[in-house]
Amino acid sequence: MLGPMPAHNAEYHRFSSSHVSQVRRLLIDWYAQSKRPLPWRNPNPDENENAYRVWVSEIMCQQTRVDTVIPYFNKWTETWPTVHALAVADPEAVRSVWSGLGYYSRASRLLEGAIIVVNKFKGVMPKDAETLQKEIPGIGRYTAGAIASIAFNQATPLVDGNVVRVLSRMRALGMDPKSKTAVDLHWSLAADIVDPDQPGDFNQSLMELGATICTPTNPDCAACPVKEYCRAFELHTVSTEKAKAALQAPRKMKRKIIDDDAEDESSCALCLPVTDIEDCGALLVTRYPVVPKKKAAEEKEVLVPIIELRIPDQPSKFLVMQRPPKGLLANLWDFPHIPTTEELSPLTDFSSENLVDSIPNTSLSKSSLTIKIEKPFEPIKHLFSHIKLTMNIVWLTAQLPDGISELPANDAATKNCAWWTEEEMETGAVPVTLKKALKLVTDDRKGGSKTGAQQGTIKKKAKKGANVKDAAQPSISNFFSRK
Repeated sequence: MLGPMPAHNAEYHRFSSSHVSQVRRLLIDWYAQSKRPLPWRNPNPDENENAYRVWVSEIMCQQTRVDTVIPYFNKWTETWPTVHALAVADPEAVRSVWSGLGYYSRASRLLEGAIIVVNKFKGVMPKDAETLQKEIPGIGRYTAGAIASIAFNQATPLVDGNVVRVLSRMRALGMDPKSKTAVDLHWSLAADIVDPDQPGDFNQSLMELGATICTPTNPDCAACPVKEYCRAFELHTVSTEKAKAALQAPRKMKRKIIDDDAEDESSCALCLPVTDIEDCGALLVTRYPVVPKKKAAEEKEVLVPIIELRIPDQPSKFLVMQRPPKGLLANLWDFPHIPTTEELSPLTDFSSENLVDSIPNTSLSKSSLTIKIEKPFEPIKHLFSHIKLTMNIVWLTAQLPDGISELPANDAATKNCAWWTEEEMETGAVPVTLKKALKLVTDDRKGGSKTGAQQGTIKKKAKKGANVKDAAQPSISNFFSRK
């Protein structure tokens, strides 16, 4: 068995003064030679513009891969190169440029923050972390530390996921990293080691180390510039040597090696609990930081009607709805999402009238349009950070009365609804869910989609006198398969 740690006091999990100076030097030197050439790392002579670029990049990079962020960052800074330019941007344009990056409320807070910087601070970004965090919406403790240290050379610490992993391993911290004790300790350690002369480079070196060397599952410990000061790597080396000794020793000697470890165990609250060597994987360092149990994602199921309005000699238009200003995908334009019910679900038969009547805030059921179900598709799933969404896509086509080539005003969608062409959806503020759903329709036109069962006959009839009409329609429930 590998005990939690050799007996030690609390200082075992801190950096000694001699270690601090060495770690600073080694990381800054390594960063100068090994840093990735990212667009936001090109220093701007104007420190205020540099601060703006750091701000945008840090917001974009939160919980998002750097490779994904780069084209978004370039487009954003080409569109709004300064905080002054962003402050007068159209909110819809901001959401459009951000579209596809996820966590859409962040784009709105960037715009809101830029307006505050211009109006309250005369366009000059605050230089200290405390003011940044207090005054600018969307700037938390981490982002404030990044802007203050990288753009303004303030000796301010920062802690993100990469830094948590690096510090957890370097100091062998085995508690839940999201606990208050762990959060406070990581910030304290980051403050202890931040370089007073080159805080920006040092903080970036910690993040870069976590992103490229000290990775979650396959760390390259051999290439790590500070492995000599890493407690987790030290423990891995010791445990590997003891495991080899136990395997090679006679049976009685194996027992003694195990007993010696047991006598050395401590009850430190900051350490990992006792664990078998075999459970540690190829590298003991990957046991740090502890991965807390994730809360299961909430499951939601919706019907998604894609209503295509076909107008002679014009591009088709599709009904889209703007989502509420708060909540999931706030303010974005998407196809209607109708929560499933016992009466309206993929397992029941319904007409286009039933479906259209269930779309909120529209007058389609009273319009002069002829709407019929073209084709349902197999369900597709989309995973958000906290929601697992199942989308049951139904493609409907709508036609204007004979002799009419434009949509009458009273047939247009009402507030927060619109008819968009495919081109408008490509450039508009739309989420990935819309793009996934639309792809089913566009692929079907090319003959490449899947629909489930063969066509049957619809069971429910439209209400007498209804304006929405179904031609001979397939039974909806036949199309949706469960896997």
